Amino acid sequence: MLTDKDIKKLIKAQKEIFPTAKMVKEGFDDMDSRFNGMDKRFDQVENRLDNLEQGQEDIKLRQDNAAYRFEVVALKKRVMKLEMKVGLRRA
Repeated sequence: MLTDKDIKKLIKAQKEIFPTAKMVKEGFDDMDSRFNGMDKRFDQVENRLDNLEQGQEDIKLRQDNAAYRFEVVALKKRVMKLEMKVGLRRA
């Protein structure tokens, strides 16, 4: 059976424990809000990376469809020779 002294000790212990528990809970709540903020920022970074990847793919497609400079120079020389043979251009 609990005596008055034991009950007072329990009440005192609870008063000491509950503020600590409240502080721990507040700490976890604060960390939860920070993690939510980090999740939002990671989502933004992920979206930016997706946009960069898409832009890079677009650049690669355009580059694949573009003639390379040395090909253009070679074709220009060939056209000039043809134009000279046909008489459209003089040497």
